[in-house]
Amino acid sequence: MMSDEAKKARISFVQAHPTGPDDNKIPEFYEKISEVFEFGKIRQQKIAFIVVDHLVHTLPYFIECLSTIGCVAAIIPKSSRTVPSVVKTIKKLYHEILYSNINKETFWDVNKSNEFLESILNKSELKDHHFVLLDHGGYFAPRLKDTLNKLSERFLGITEHTLNGEMNYQKQLSQDIPSPIPIYSIARTKLKSSEDAFVAQSIVDAIRTRVFGSVGLRQCLDRLQNIVIIGYGHMGSHVANTLRNDCPETIIYICDSSDTAQTKARADHFEIKNKKEIISKADLIITATSTLCMTREDFAILKPQTCVACVTSKDNQFSADALADYQEVPNDDNLAITKYQHTKNKNQSIYLAENGCSVNFPLGSTSHPIMQAVLASVCVQANTISTNNPNKELLATHIQLTNIENAIIIQEIWDVTFGIFIEPIKNLNKIWLKRHTISNVSAPCHPFIGRKTFVQNMYAKLHRQKQQPAILSITGGRKIGKSEVVKKYVLGYQHLYSLIWWFSEKKDLWLSLNQLATELHRQLDVDIDFVDPKTRAQAIKQIINQYGNWLLIFDGVQQYNKIKDFIPNQTQGDKKGHVLITSNTSHVPNPYKLGPWTVKESLNYAARSLSAPNLFFKQASKKLAPTIPTTTIKTATNFCLSPNNIATTIVVANQTQKAVSKQIKASNKHGK
Repeated sequence: MMSDEAKKARISFVQAHPTGPDDNKIPEFYEKISEVFEFGKIRQQKIAFIVVDHLVHTLPYFIECLSTIGCVAAIIPKSSRTVPSVVKTIKKLYHEILYSNINKETFWDVNKSNEFLESILNKSELKDHHFVLLDHGGYFAPRLKDTLNKLSERFLGITEHTLNGEMNYQKQLSQDIPSPIPIYSIARTKLKSSEDAFVAQSIVDAIRTRVFGSVGLRQCLDRLQNIVIIGYGHMGSHVANTLRNDCPETIIYICDSSDTAQTKARADHFEIKNKKEIISKADLIITATSTLCMTREDFAILKPQTCVACVTSKDNQFSADALADYQEVPNDDNLAITKYQHTKNKNQSIYLAENGCSVNFPLGSTSHPIMQAVLASVCVQANTISTNNPNKELLATHIQLTNIENAIIIQEIWDVTFGIFIEPIKNLNKIWLKRHTISNVSAPCHPFIGRKTFVQNMYAKLHRQKQQPAILSITGGRKIGKSEVVKKYVLGYQHLYSLIWWFSEKKDLWLSLNQLATELHRQLDVDIDFVDPKTRAQAIKQIINQYGNWLLIFDGVQQYNKIKDFIPNQTQGDKKGHVLITSNTSHVPNPYKLGPWTVKESLNYAARSLSAPNLFFKQASKKLAPTIPTTTIKTATNFCLSPNNIATTIVVANQTQKAVSKQIKASNKHGK
């Protein structure tokens, strides 16, 4: 499908379905993207795309944008339940390039894969085209070493949309056999992580309105006693926090074998439970992990009428024999739940939301226009591949991350077009690292006051260093805020790294290393089970370098020699490695001293933290700050303006209104 045809199809789709104000802005958004990134630029070769995607309302706009770069040769629909009227229209408009008979299972079979791809490549109108695969869930990953290797001369690259798909490709690359074509992933971009919160909201909305609504179990979601969420990664954490806000009286339990995920869940005040211990008591189970988390044994212990909802699909999250003891009970296709009856126990039955498909797609996933920014990232990456002719040999050993500068430009165009900010939640603890970077870093304190220039300088000092890995040590007095500044740096620049890991010298460094090994094994399926600690450390350092840009943080370092063995000696290829150290001593590499808060920053923190912030802000921040003598400021900086001491003062002051008044009076007296 070429550009003119794709535009006509999109217009026909819009005419057939209601659109809102945001939908009306989408063509303008893609026109700006196409203009800025020069999609219409003449290329040395003809380009064609094979697209894997959901049949949802965003697809016609996406296809139209892609068609300005090259020909859309095939669309492979994902096997999700979506809005029936939308599916019907899409099938009608794109029937010539829509392959409804092709699914993920097709690519498990090498012969079927060969037959399908060769049939596309050998079409008379496409014989002189080179292809880019736009994947969504790792469909082509099983055929990386045979079918795609055989046809590699016709393929320029693969762009993967999701973390689950990226992991499928990573498993193939972990076999030490280079990929025949370059693989790129947008799964770690800030745009993609911003999407997660809105998708989580659509998941909770779907569970409430459909699964437990009039076309489902007709049960008040708020009255459920126990909800279990399996997986506390990028999506599971968003779903858990959204669900807690939506159902504050319901107990939500988290099941995740990852130490890092458990730490994050506890920090967000969720209770961690062993899966076998809690699922037998659950009213609702939500699977939100990229691993097979529900087995035949799990389903055997569920209580009657338990409902199971999948964030992705049962193919990704149920073992092959998970429902072997159950039989599907036929029902109306319009219902949001499917009943499964136990074959031997007539009193035992369970329900699958949307019969195990992604629970939110019958609502069209999220209607938030952030989806367009994510799809624009795919288009931009596809354009980059088709324009630059990537060096296949150079890029064959690891997955490439998308260009950060491109993501920033896309976000700016998105902001201008839609007129709203991407970040959906102001509470840092709810948006903190809900993306796909392997990390164990907790959120910075909230509110975080000042130090903006200091954090920016940290970035500059790390990136200006020619040596790899680059090392920067944050030094200063006790309780001055060194650790919080590092956390703030991570919050601002997390998108630059594939792995961020925090080591504390106050705790066992080897324990932190073992936790990292566990997380690498869980997410990358790599074996690091070496008995000898030094051998394990060496293996982990090699994997860190292979995985992508990384940041290691060593907190509370007294002697640099104690941490040297935990730092990779060098980086590989174009990857970057950074090390941040916090220390009370200056006898560390590249020290950068952190000073106390200014008077203005201290008063700002107090004004935002006290029980009577408006009163304090009026009487102190506006009136008091300009009147404090310089000599007083110099005296105060050693103690009064330390973040820790200010925070301690606030805790005391918040106990009673009388304490607030005394604080203000004392401040006014001090100002005189």
